[in-house]
Amino acid sequence: MSSDQQSNNQKIRQRKAVEEFQDQYFATARELSDRQISKAVAPLQQRVCFCCMESANYFSEKRHHFLCRDLGSPVSSGNG
Repeated sequence: MSSDQQSNNQKIRQRKAVEEFQDQYFATARELSDRQISKAVAPLQQRVCFCCMESANYFSEKRHHFLCRDLGSPVSSGNG
C-alpha cells in the first residue's frame, strides 16, 4: 500500500470520527436545551416567549422573555 493511500484512509477515518462526534454532540445539546427549558418553565407555569427565545437567557429576570399564563391576556391564556 502506498503512503498516499494510507494517508487517504486516515483522513477518511478522521472525517467519519468527526461527523459521528458532531452528530452525538448536537443531539445531546438539543436534548439538554429542551430539558432545561421545560425545567425552567414548567414549575413557574410560564412559557418561553418565542419572539426572543433565540437570544434570551432562559433564566433571565427580564419578564418579557416569558409569557405568564395567569395574566388573563388572550396571548397567554391559550384557550381564550
